[in-house]
Amino acid sequence: MTYRNNRAEELRAQAAEARAIAAAATLPKVRDRAIRSAEAWEKMAELAERTDLGRDKWAQGASRA
Repeated sequence: MTYRNNRAEELRAQAAEARAIAAAATLPKVRDRAIRSAEAWEKMAELAERTDLGRDKWAQGASRA
């Protein structure tokens, strides 16, 4: 579980970096691209967490059987 938690954290760190790039950008297209990138990184982090939760629930059910 440690690796999986770190994966979501890594993805969120990428999102934070993209937001920082967007905040510093002076060109609108660069800012927009960085914002879209941050949104994508956040979605990937959420998906990783949902996958982890589902995997954990499955593992708990499998261990009871």
